[in-house]
Amino acid sequence: MRNKIDKETYDWLFKIIGFFAILLTIVTLLLSIDLKGFSPKTLNFSSSLLFLIVAVGLWIRIEYLKLYNIQSYKNKRIPLWLTASIAFIVGIFRLF
Repeated sequence: MRNKIDKETYDWLFKIIGFFAILLTIVTLLLSIDLKGFSPKTLNFSSSLLFLIVAVGLWIRIEYLKLYNIQSYKNKRIPLWLTASIAFIVGIFRLF
């Protein structure tokens, strides 16, 4: 039996992850514009973290659709899983 959480918790969790993704996007853009004083590894780490947060956000959205909107889940599951997988793989490979 799966543990279920309510819709409001999913929404808040997705909003929090979206907020951190926006912050990381701003940091990554600022680092790519002017990297003076930082090592190039900092840019790799921030972009990797951004991709990993996007993957987790998509995974949370998939779980939400699976529990509360099964018809939409059936229509979107392959593109969502594919996008989350690609974001996760890119995030892992950006670290190294």
